[in-house]
Amino acid sequence: MTSHILIIYLPTLLELVINSVTSVIMLVLALIIWKGKGDKLIAGYNTASEQERAKYDVKRLRQVIAACLFAITILLWIPVICRALTGKAKAIVYIIWSLLILVVVIATLILANTWAKKKK
Repeated sequence: MTSHILIIYLPTLLELVINSVTSVIMLVLALIIWKGKGDKLIAGYNTASEQERAKYDVKRLRQVIAACLFAITILLWIPVICRALTGKAKAIVYIIWSLLILVVVIATLILANTWAKKKK
């Protein structure tokens, strides 16, 4: 009977496939940007004028965006890993997980608009 209960908490095949595919895509995009081949994939930068692009240190901007993608790739797995939790423990993990995603996104925005800008 206990083995039957454990099977219920195991991630479904569909959940694992979706998470795996999404993680691989995010990881590939992070590596492309990190290597300097994906400047056109950086939202806002690819549509900016030459004057606006000149304000940014492209190498730093790539590092910020790639770090964000790496972090999100890792954070995608927290719900899958913690699926067996129940009650308050599960709620706490999901709250912390949501806050971590929010922190990563806000940190990315701040770093992209401060640290990645060229000094005048």
